Order: sequence, then C-alpha cells, then structure tokens
Amino acid sequence: MKKIIRKIALLTAVVASAVIILNHSEEDEEKVSVKKDDDSGVEDTPSKDEKLSENGDKEFDANSDMNNSTFDIDDSVREVIFDGVGKFNLKERFVEMKNVSTDEKKFFCVIGHETDERPNNISISKVNNIYGASEHKSFKDDITEQLKQQTANYDIESINSLSSFTYEGDMMYEFTIKEKNDIVTRQYYIVGDYCSVLVHETTFSKSEECDGAALEMAKSFKWE
Repeated sequence: MKKIIRKIALLTAVVASAVIILNHSEEDEEKVSVKKDDDSGVEDTPSKDEKLSENGDKEFDANSDMNNSTFDIDDSVREVIFDGVGKFNLKERFVEMKNVSTDEKKFFCVIGHETDERPNNISISKVNNIYGASEHKSFKDDITEQLKQQTANYDIESINSLSSFTYEGDMMYEFTIKEKNDIVTRQYYIVGDYCSVLVHETTFSKSEECDGAALEMAKSFKWE
C-alpha cells in the first residue's frame, strides 16, 4: 500500500532550494495528480490566471492576486498537531493513513478508504527553501517556472494559481493542475521563513468533501 500511495503522488512536490519537481508515471492508471470538483470542460477562453500566446496556446500566468478557492467547509472539524511544525483543522470524516504516513509527511483520506488502490487523499509536509518569508514572491515565481517546465509534455488542461492568506494572516499560494483525464492536483503553500508547509491534495474523482478538507487544512494552519 505504501508503494501505491507514493505513486499516487501524481505530482509529488519536492522542493529543493525552492525548486519543485513533478513526477509523472508513464501509464494513465499510475498517474498521480489531483482532480478538483469541477463540472466544466476545457475552456476555450482563458481564465484570469491564463493568457493566450500568439499561436493560440494557453500560457501559464501565476501573477494573479485573486482570492483563494472557496468550497463548502463542514464546521465539524478537529485540531491536529503536526509535531515540530504546527497544527491545523481536519474534517471529522477524515482519518490519517497511518500505513503510509511518516513523521515528515502525513496522509489523510475519508474514513473507509484507507486501503483503496487510488483513494482521494491529502498530505501535509514541511519543505525547506532558500527564501525568507518576505521573499515569498520569488518563491512563487520559482514554483511557477518549474510547473511550466515539468508539465510541458503532459496532457494538461489548465494550470492556475491563486494567492490569499491563512486565517492567521500568513501568505498562501495555491496551484491547481487539471489533467484531461479528470485528475487534478492542488497544492497549497503556506509561506514561512526559509520554509513552507505544503498541503497537497490528489483526487481521482470529483469530491467537494476532499476539496473542502484540503482547503480547511491549509487555511487553518498555524505555525508552532
């Protein structure tokens, strides 16, 4: 199961010196991305985070200062301690996947889906980088550039970025990568000083519940 979950990190974010590396599997069944709850198809008109190049292809523009995504958030949450890092709210129907979690990276899913082959899942981890908290725009730019490069050869429908703040007022960046096979990866980066906390959601089917749980984890995060 641990091997399967690691593959399920369709876009397993590994940031070294503020550089994110995305790992994609060759087979569609093995792909690890994350699907957002979105009933819309591929849009011909670019969103606020996209622009069209001269040949009509979509280009990635992560300079948007739009408000962060919003989902219906269930009030039934409990506080979870992330040892040595901070704490966050977890929706009551979600449990830790202890068979794949480590001290550095915790995985969560809806109760009863812990042993599914490809469960919708959320992970949280701390990632060190070379940027102080006040340099968060440079941090975002590095992630943006790497996303453009690393997804160039994949069947991507769209890449969008959003920026907002946690409940505590910390800067937070969200990157959403939609694939045309209904898989979506959503990554929330809560900016710290020479580090960030990454809440990484992977969904293989539509789930407002998982979307809402990931957003609440990120928005509610408090540094230790």
